[in-house]
Amino acid sequence: MASLNLDHVRHALSAARQKGFAEVELALGDDQFVARLAPTPPGVAKSGESVIADEIKPITATLVGYYRSAPKPLEVGSIIKSGDLVAVLTALGIQNEVFSKLAGEVVEVCVHEGQAVEFGQVLAKVKVI
Repeated sequence: MASLNLDHVRHALSAARQKGFAEVELALGDDQFVARLAPTPPGVAKSGESVIADEIKPITATLVGYYRSAPKPLEVGSIIKSGDLVAVLTALGIQNEVFSKLAGEVVEVCVHEGQAVEFGQVLAKVKVI
């Protein structure tokens, strides 16, 4: 019998975030998954929005979890592009990737490896270029 797997859940959450949905509900056989997504916090650029050059903007946690560095860790002075993987937040044993919606230079890293973070907490500050 088929069952939900982590790839199904990640794909559904990613698609829901991109489309701005408030809730995700999956069911396959006896397996069910339901998640309510919080809105994007103020001050975070949404897809399609423009930002002013040389402005400092935050990259924030998209959910509650434990911070883990991306394969290319956030470091002061590093340059990131929109869509770059900037962090992994682990919640309930599921690793959730956080992608930057900004392009620019990292001017401050506000979290450390293994730190518990809250939804909307600033992970790093970026000078938008």
